[in-house]
Amino acid sequence: MSSILARTLIKRGLILQCRGVALSSLKGSAKPDGAAAVQPSKRTALYNFHVNNSGRMVSFCGWTLPVQYSASVIQSHLYTRSHASI
Repeated sequence: MSSILARTLIKRGLILQCRGVALSSLKGSAKPDGAAAVQPSKRTALYNFHVNNSGRMVSFCGWTLPVQYSASVIQSHLYTRSHASI
């Protein structure tokens, strides 16, 4: 889910938590210029590994997570099917 869609759903009260984590911190506080303050995402212990291996990082439920690497989605899928992968 994109961060824009998540924020829209949160503002409308359609989702209140993400896998048990309250999303009130994603609402942000109103600033005079109209921009919302966003809390910095937490990083997993493997954050540097993902960045060093060209992982495209996104914010999700308050965490910075990898969603794709330099390899194509098909290559990644085939690797996961033939090797142990997280």
